[in-house]
Amino acid sequence: MQTREVIPVKSIKQWFAAAKQRLRKPNPKKLIWILAGILLFSLPTALAIGYVYQTDHFEKNDVFSVVLYNQNGKELGSDSGTPDDTSSDSLMDIFYDMTGRLTPINQAPGNPDSDPFVRAVTVLNGATSELTCYFSLEEAKSYCIAADGSIYAISDTDSLKFLKSKYAESFYEHSIPPLLTTIDNDTVLPSTVDWHYKNYKDELQRTTVVETASENLLYETTGEIGIQFDTQPDYCLARVYDDDTLLHEGSYHDLPYITVNSGNELTLQVRAVWNDGEDKQAHGEITYNFRVLIRNRSEFTLSTDTVPAGGFTLLSCTNITDPSKIIFTSNVEGYTPIFHKDGDRIRAILAFPKETDLQSFQFRIAYGASARSFTVPITKDTSPSQSFTFSDVQFSQAAHTAAQQQDRAALLQQSGTVRNTAVYFRGNFLDPAESGFRIGYTHDSHIFTSTNPIAPLKAFGTEYLTDISGGTSVAVVNHGIVIQTGTDPLLGNYVLVDHGCGLRTWYGHLSDINVAIGDVVQKGESIGKTGQTGLATGNGFLFLCTVYQTLIQPEYVIGKEIPLK
Repeated sequence: MQTREVIPVKSIKQWFAAAKQRLRKPNPKKLIWILAGILLFSLPTALAIGYVYQTDHFEKNDVFSVVLYNQNGKELGSDSGTPDDTSSDSLMDIFYDMTGRLTPINQAPGNPDSDPFVRAVTVLNGATSELTCYFSLEEAKSYCIAADGSIYAISDTDSLKFLKSKYAESFYEHSIPPLLTTIDNDTVLPSTVDWHYKNYKDELQRTTVVETASENLLYETTGEIGIQFDTQPDYCLARVYDDDTLLHEGSYHDLPYITVNSGNELTLQVRAVWNDGEDKQAHGEITYNFRVLIRNRSEFTLSTDTVPAGGFTLLSCTNITDPSKIIFTSNVEGYTPIFHKDGDRIRAILAFPKETDLQSFQFRIAYGASARSFTVPITKDTSPSQSFTFSDVQFSQAAHTAAQQQDRAALLQQSGTVRNTAVYFRGNFLDPAESGFRIGYTHDSHIFTSTNPIAPLKAFGTEYLTDISGGTSVAVVNHGIVIQTGTDPLLGNYVLVDHGCGLRTWYGHLSDINVAIGDVVQKGESIGKTGQTGLATGNGFLFLCTVYQTLIQPEYVIGKEIPLK
């Protein structure tokens, strides 16, 4: 049997003592060699661990793809793979790093409604995310918004990486070539574009994402030929052809003076140049080849010379093919009438509540080269409101309470925003008084009761009563379409009829309704029977008139005709 050598205890103690002494007085050369040996011994292990980690991290855990879209939804590019195998300016490199460094913030540092953006759809290990990214040339102003509304800050490093790429064209204001529009505000698509802009390094880059026309598109113009640039070119030559005949060659400013006839179809060729310069952020050359169809000028007329407060006037327009291109401005902020097609006319009702403070309504309407300005005096009824006194027993308790609590605006919201394109009304509106009805109380009058003799209720409409017992037919005052029926504590059973252009009549207090939503009714046709529902003082019906949600005095409609010029 083999025996092991036993080291004496004394020798072990001596070895530790010697080692301790050597540590107190280290030999620098030996120490360096020892450290080098340790590193050399451990390097293969470290490399192996790193390789395993890298392979696992990228190939197994970080399979990444990205598709990038511009503001119009057009795809700008796509990329996919593993992040360790990408170029420094690829979409993979830009968005993989960026999405890993996003910082949540409470508020966007810019305006998402107006700031330029791109939309990135990324997939990381099967999980899809959608980010609307707002990159900025200013520090700490880049951000993105996730599909759930969460907002994140994009680091300046990641923002700069994107802005240096070929995908950042839309974030440079001067990368967008100047726009050419017709007098009818149609944007003319260019045929060829050679446009250069300066990037963040003040280097020139060529615009690549511009929509061009592959064929000569047709644009309609009103009464004359006219074009304008949003940025004036340094040089521009325009040619106009009627078939093969050259009508004009020269400045585009002279185009409106060419004699043309309605119905003519002409061909235009335009070449515009913006010169380079030290202080210019962009330059280039753009050509256009397109056709124009000349149509008659538009005309605008009103049905009345004045408009009463609590009344309306009818605006009629001719030679308009696209109402969305009508430009309407006025001295009333936010006032935008709704235009409706009526045969070869476009019409809109301009209505004003009785409580308006305006002395006159001033507006301008334009369509292409046609325009007209109006100043319409607003007349006001200075006579005091009528007062009516009734006993409480004449009203149902529910209707009386509703009248005290119900707000007019809330009531009128029941009419919704249904917009019928047809104009139904024709001729005069019927007057119920000519059918034997008498007035119970008038629109906007003050209603006093025995238990409330000081604070009156304000009437929502005009009540028409009949002395004939039982239900009597209630006739619609003009042609229209039924857009609503229902029951309300104040109106009782009611029918709402749209006569076109937003002009509507209401019939309340009915006992029976014999029409349905969607029924087209003719003037004089029965829509129901008189009753005593809602805030009624007797057997009859309540009549209201509105233009959408604006109350109109019934006397401006009843027995009247709206001239259709």
